[in-house]
Amino acid sequence: MSETLTAQEIMGAGLADWRRLARRIHARFETGDYATGAAFVSAIGEAAETVDHHP
Repeated sequence: MSETLTAQEIMGAGLADWRRLARRIHARFETGDYATGAAFVSAIGEAAETVDHHP
């Protein structure tokens, strides 16, 4: 299981878009249109695969 970050650690890491909610971290990103959103999700998937982290 992953190590839990405190609210202070999240803020200190410069994760301005992220919030701690129900013992997990969450963020919401608005892309403006479907194609940009799909590309964004694809980029997240590629980055996760690169570091073998599957959110």
